[in-house]
Amino acid sequence: MTEFSRAEEVLLAAIRLMKKRGKEFSEWDLTVETWQSNKNRWGLPGYEQQFPNHKRVMNEIMARGAEKAVIGRGWLERTRMNHYRVTAAGFAKAASLESKSANSKPSAMFVYDAVQQFALHKVFESYLRTPDEPRTWIGAAAFLSLSRHDPETLDKQLRTISNAISEALAWMDETGGNSIRRGDSGRVITRERLMKLREFLNTLQIRFDRQLEAIRSMNR
Repeated sequence: MTEFSRAEEVLLAAIRLMKKRGKEFSEWDLTVETWQSNKNRWGLPGYEQQFPNHKRVMNEIMARGAEKAVIGRGWLERTRMNHYRVTAAGFAKAASLESKSANSKPSAMFVYDAVQQFALHKVFESYLRTPDEPRTWIGAAAFLSLSRHDPETLDKQLRTISNAISEALAWMDETGGNSIRRGDSGRVITRERLMKLREFLNTLQIRFDRQLEAIRSMNR
């Protein structure tokens, strides 16, 4: 049986909640879901089988300055007070964990959810129609979801997109298909679109090299 880290167990609990509840869930939902997956690890000391330890779960999510924390890794993001959702990076990580734990290919849902927000992004759609788009940094920043301009956020987002593309292409190779969709719903994402998305990501880095370098130099 595969051993998961504390952060990974919290992520997998969050993934299960996304399946049940949709776009977001509360911190209390996540505490209970995480506890139910491993009561010895996440239970209240002395009452592990009866009650969850909310503080322990939240410490794993919010630990300040800890790159190993769930928020710090970019797997979850806060949507509003006491509520969260899984990010594209979180879905990509979950796909990787599922593949390792089951020694098989990850489910289509994880792979699709990791890549769909980029493959179907309106800025990328504009590029497919007109390769000169985006003409300004505003469009590139919107695609990269840069809410703040700092080197860590930039590089993490570039890695997230690149990894999501690679994961989806690998899934197609393993299944012998040329497209992926989220069950019976959602738009189909084809291999051709993913190859164009990879090309688009490279284009952005060349076209907006000056802006990207300016961000990367902020902490130097």
